[in-house]
Order: sequence, then C-alpha cells, then structure tokens
Amino acid sequence: MIATLIICLWWILATSVYALDLDTAYSLALSNSFKVKLAKMAIDKVDIEKNKLWMSFLPEVNYKLSDGEEKYVIDGVDTSDSNNKDNTAHSLEMRLSLFNGGKDYLQYKIDSANYSLATCELELTQLQIKLQVLELYIQVYKLQQQHKLQQQIVVKHGQKVAQLKQQLDVSMTTKRQFLQAQSTEYLAQRQLQTLALQISDYSLQLQQILQTPVAELEIPQQTSVSNYSEFNLHPSVLQALYELKVSNANIHKQLTQFMPQLNLLANWQQQQRLIYLDDTGGQRVENTLLSLELTVPVFTGATNITALRLSYANYEMASVRYKMRQDEIKHQMQTIKHKLATSSKQLTLATKFTTSAQEILESETLDYQYGVINYLPVIEATIALLQSQQEQLLAQAEELLYRNQLFLHLDSLQLTD
Repeated sequence: MIATLIICLWWILATSVYALDLDTAYSLALSNSFKVKLAKMAIDKVDIEKNKLWMSFLPEVNYKLSDGEEKYVIDGVDTSDSNNKDNTAHSLEMRLSLFNGGKDYLQYKIDSANYSLATCELELTQLQIKLQVLELYIQVYKLQQQHKLQQQIVVKHGQKVAQLKQQLDVSMTTKRQFLQAQSTEYLAQRQLQTLALQISDYSLQLQQILQTPVAELEIPQQTSVSNYSEFNLHPSVLQALYELKVSNANIHKQLTQFMPQLNLLANWQQQQRLIYLDDTGGQRVENTLLSLELTVPVFTGATNITALRLSYANYEMASVRYKMRQDEIKHQMQTIKHKLATSSKQLTLATKFTTSAQEILESETLDYQYGVINYLPVIEATIALLQSQQEQLLAQAEELLYRNQLFLHLDSLQLTD
C-alpha cells in the first residue's frame, strides 16, 4: 500500500514539471532574482535624486514670528509690574541663488552619470544571471542526453555479456573474455548512476535560480553571432566609464568651493514695540530690504584643499579601472571566440567519427543478416556508435555553451548609447 502511494506521488510530481527552453529559463531567473529587483530600485532612487536637483533653482522662502517681553530695572528698582516692553516681530525672507560657481549644474551631471551607472549595473547583473543560467542549463541538458545514451550502452553491454555467457557454456570463448565483458558492464552501470547523481545536483542548482521544478530540457537553438568587436559598449566597460565621469565632475564641483557665490535677498520685516513707561505709547517699525549678497571665500582652512586632492586621486583610480575593464572584456571576448572556434572544429571531427561508426554498424549488421558473423560484433559496433554519439554530444554542448556566451555578451552591447 505504501509503495503504491509512493509511486503515485512520484508520478504526480513527475507530471507537474514541464520541459524548459533556454529563453524561458532566462525569463524565470530574471523575474525571480532579488539582485535584479535591487538594481531596479537603485535606478529609481538615483532618478529621484536627479529630479530633486531641479528644486535648487527655486527660491528659498522663510517666515519668522517672534513674540516676547522685556523687563527693566530702573535705578536699582525692579519695575516688572509697572514697566515692561512687548516686542513682536514678523519677517518674510526670500533667497534666490543667482550664481554658485556651477555647483548645481555639476551636481546634475553627477546625478545623470550615476543614473547611467545604475542602468549599467542592472544590465551587468542581468548578463551575469543569464550566463549562470546558461552554464547550468547546458550542463543539465548534456547530462540528460548522456544519461539516455548511457542507458542504451548498459543494455548493449548486458546483451554482450549474455552472448559471451552462451559461448562460454559451449566453450566458444574464454572465461577471461567473459569476465572482462562483465566488468565493463559494471563500469557502464556505475557511470549511469554517476550521471543520474550529477543530473540531480545540477538540476537542483538550476531549480533554485529559476524557482520552478526542472524536468526535460530542450536543446538550445543555434544562435548566430556577429563579428562586432566594439566592446567599449559592453555594460561592464560603460560602468567604469560612468564612474570616471562622476570622478571628473566631482573635481570640478570641489573647485566651485573656491569661487564666489551671488544670491538675491529680499526681506520684509514688521516689528511692533510697545513700551509702558510714564504713559508713553508704543511704536511700529516696518523694513523692506532687497539686496544682492556676494560671498567670496577667502580662507576655509585645508578642508576644501584636502577634498580636492582626494577627488583627483579618485579620478586617477577610476581612469585606471576604466582601462583595466577595457582590457578584461577584450581578452574575455577573444578567449570565448577562440574556444568557440576550437569547439566547432571538435564538433565537426566528432560528427565524422559518429558517421564512421554508423557506417561500421551498418556493415556489421549486413554481415550478420547474411550469416557471415554472429551477433556479438553487431553489439560491439552499436556500443562504439553510442560512445561516439556521447563524444559528439559533449562537443555539441561545449560549442553551444561558448556560442551562447558570446551571443549574450554581444547582445548586451548598448549600440544606441
């Protein structure tokens, strides 16, 4: 009863998963990635910072209200009860920045570069996730196909052992040949178990990224790759470029600390002072002021100078990182292209071996049908063909991996930037 329930549960789980193609795997991984979600939030945050800067071009308006009472001591006598002074004041002040050395404009350039930087970070995160999914996807697909071929190899080894056992019974072969064939069968069975464990391991890793069960994987479609080599548009390189732009803008922003600032200041103030002393009345005063305020920095200590030196140091470091990133991407693309060319040659060679093994099997099958040989050479030729197909599968999987890696890198180039 329990065994029946286990089988039913296994059947339900097995039929609940579905075959995946590579594009669907990409979409699932990106939609479920917390790194992608955080990168998109970072873009929204920088966009808010960039738009907030426009508020600096608006005037600053402040309203002040004060109300108090002053007490006097006359000739050493506290006149708090008979002598006091009410002081009420209203003021409205507006300040508008006319010139601040270009600080606001430079800050806008910094925020714009940071926005592009955050966009590159998102593109780079998506690329890294796709590359991770691609590697696991190809690995699982390769192991699944290997497992199918290995199952057939195990069956053929079993048939070979059975044939040799019959020949051994009639003294048509040696016991040594029989034991060797039996040992080879055991090795094939162990390889089959190893493949099953590897499929389970890599499928679990892929499932954790996709957050969905993984069953049969479809073969990735052949993607065409161009010979485009302008890798300066790669998101990794552009990320370093925008870091360099931010560092350069920060230098100019620090230089504005040494420049004069000009503000338009408008102030209206009404002050009412009521003095109760010897039947004296109060007075009301109104002031209106419109002025230009010029601030010229003369000496601010070493703070601004130190900040400027740090900005120059950051710029030099960003410049080195930009050049380093260019070389890294260039070498990375060259390496992938070289591996793709090598794997394509290996696939062509493996295909020829498979074709040759197929022709040998057909020849052995004809000889067996005409009674020239027994069935044992046919079994051996079939095993050789299956092993050749495994080698062809490995070469095909490697070629697919490098081809899709190159396609993803080229697809990430921001050609319209």
